[in-house]
Amino acid sequence: MILYDEYFETGYKLIDVQHKHLVHLMNRYEELLYQNNLKEAGKILNDFMEYTSYHFLTEEKIYKTLDYKNLEEHKELHSILKKKLQQYIDLFLTKEEGDLKVLKDVLITLTNWIEEHLLIEDQLVFKSLR
Repeated sequence: MILYDEYFETGYKLIDVQHKHLVHLMNRYEELLYQNNLKEAGKILNDFMEYTSYHFLTEEKIYKTLDYKNLEEHKELHSILKKKLQQYIDLFLTKEEGDLKVLKDVLITLTNWIEEHLLIEDQLVFKSLR
């Protein structure tokens, strides 16, 4: 579980609200996974993917409005995560590697992404814009 705290705050309210929701979805996913409720965990994974796409579009529009100089590089980071998530969803749906293994791999990926992207990359963006 990831505890959402002030270290996630960017100072931009809309982004902060969305980051908090992403952490909530990831924590819910982890809960369901450890309850061995794979069907519901799969649904949350899909919700996470949809919300992540929405969040990335919002974030990219804001960065463009604020004239963020490294926008294209940041968009590439978003694209990489979306592709990786889609690969996991496809594996889960085809059950090629077994549901539980795929879903545990997703948990590791999401945890790493939240730690690296939300706590480091996004923080750097907003610091550079101040």
